[in-house]
Amino acid sequence: MSMYTPAVAREVQLYRTILHEIGHWVDYLQKVDIPSDRPGADWSELWDRYWQRPTREREAFAHRYADEAGAAHRATGAVPFDRRDDPARMIALGLRPTDFALDGPG
Repeated sequence: MSMYTPAVAREVQLYRTILHEIGHWVDYLQKVDIPSDRPGADWSELWDRYWQRPTREREAFAHRYADEAGAAHRATGAVPFDRRDDPARMIALGLRPTDFALDGPG
């Protein structure tokens, strides 16, 4: 039996990976984008400094953000949320339900 079920995929992709990637964006906003609006700030310099930080530091920020945001969303009941893959709704949105069907078991 495969451990990769739709429920596991949803848990990893929706409630972990997406929040982790948003964490990278928040880190960029805090270290580059927002400070670049200050008088005398140099976006290129901020950008270079951002990428000079160790990978582990950037990843730690994103992991921490995902953990904290995920916990906050769970505490409010925002996640997990029901699947929204009703075939009739997909067709109404111009999507093909077969594009979202799993091939093979589980």
